[in-house]
Amino acid sequence: MPNNDPKKLSLEDRAKDLTDILLKLTNKFQSLKCDESRSGSDCNLRELRVLNFLRQNGPSNMRGIAEYFDIALSTVTDIVDRLVRKELVTREWLKEDRRVVKVELSKKGRKEQQQLLDLYIKFSIGVLQSLCEEDQNTFLILMHNISQAVE
Repeated sequence: MPNNDPKKLSLEDRAKDLTDILLKLTNKFQSLKCDESRSGSDCNLRELRVLNFLRQNGPSNMRGIAEYFDIALSTVTDIVDRLVRKELVTREWLKEDRRVVKVELSKKGRKEQQQLLDLYIKFSIGVLQSLCEEDQNTFLILMHNISQAVE
């Protein structure tokens, strides 16, 4: 945080400060993935987002992924094609309707997602350990509130 007292900053200056913090954290998370990818499958940001979506939500159809990320179905098809080639997801056409394609993490994809999640948790432990327990609880409450506000 800058040396300025946050209570005296304008809302715009606080927003700039928050943006800087979020970008720094995002860059750190991405660098964790880059460090991990030297031994795993190298994925771009869109692929990582789809993998994370599947880890959190379980199997999904292609249209569901497209709607969640607000991207074209053809873009999802390209992303999933790459993930299938990397053996991180499997794709299955439904017998009832061959137009519907179910996508889910493969065994390799689940393993790599778990390894990445473990790295993120290790990073988060370090962040939380820099705070006292009361501040940890306050921080988590605030982060939950922020997460709900942006949904």
